[in-house]
This record gives sequence, structure tokens and C-alpha cells, in this order.
Amino acid sequence: MKVRVAAAVLLLFVLFAPPVVAQINLRASVPLVVNSVGTGSAYWVAPNTLRTVAHIAGYPPVYVNGIQATVLCIDQDTDSALIRAGDGPALLEGRVTLQLRDEVLLVGWPTGQYVEALGTVHGYAINFPYANGQWVGPIYILKTGRTEWRGSSGGVVLKNGLAVATITGGMADLVSEVPISDSKCQVI
Repeated sequence: MKVRVAAAVLLLFVLFAPPVVAQINLRASVPLVVNSVGTGSAYWVAPNTLRTVAHIAGYPPVYVNGIQATVLCIDQDTDSALIRAGDGPALLEGRVTLQLRDEVLLVGWPTGQYVEALGTVHGYAINFPYANGQWVGPIYILKTGRTEWRGSSGGVVLKNGLAVATITGGMADLVSEVPISDSKCQVI
């Protein structure tokens, strides 16, 4: 009888227990990047491969956690890049279209300090100048409660745990993002 009760309790636990979600150490997944003109951010998307922005990867030498990075791809049109350096816990990328007022999590290194901040989609910029001076778009404009975002370029925007966009820049409490799906630099 006791065995049957224990089996029934175990069955109920398995059926109704909340799913176990692997916790990712975002600080380990989103390292500080140092290049010849300053600092930025990046995030692991595959073994030895990080996503960042062209205006960070394009100023060699580029270092991630003290390891010199190799540039794999630069897409000036969307200010995005892939680099190779060391290894860290990769984030899953998703092709999610953000809507106005969607809540997201921004992770990066503004002014050399690690930050995780909540934001909301505030609007879209259709004709936005990227690093090469071309006007392309659209990009997301996110509103956060943080007043300083310099140095966060290359950081990640997460929606429901998926990396959906890369931080391209920010001023005041507005941050611009490029959807990952728009980049020509894709992980195979």
C-alpha cells in the first residue's frame, strides 16, 4: 500500500510540477569587449562565436576576456558582426518580431559596468544611419529607466529568454537595437 501511495505521489509530482528551466549566467554569456578605441559588449551564440556590432569588431585588436578575437563576419549595413574568442555559455537566438510596448531584458556593459535592465519597445526608426553612413532600417527603439547606455553596443536584447536583437547604441534612456534576423552575419 505504501509503495502505491509513493508511486501515486511521484506520478502527481511529475505531471504537475513546474518545468525545470536551465538558468543561464547572463554575466558569463555577455562579456565586456575591449578594442583599440574603447569598450563594448558581445554575447556567445555558439562555441567560440560571439555576436557584437560592426563598430566594435571593426577597430582591432578586439579582446574578449583577455583573449584576442578573430573577426568572422562584419555586416556594415546592419552594424552587426560575428567574432571568435574563447568560449562561454551561448544564448539561444530567436526570430521574434517585437511589438510596441513589449517588455524585454537588455544586457550589456554601458560605461564598463555590467547591467541587466528591463525595457519596453518605444517605437521604430525606419531610416537610421548605421556606422557606414547608409540609411537602413527598421530598428527598435527601446525605453529603459537607465540614463546611460554608452559602451553597451554589442549587448543583447532578450524576449522570453531568446536573444532577439543586438544593442547598437544608446543615449539618455533610449536604446537602438537591430533584429538578429536582419543581419547578414548568421551562425550556421
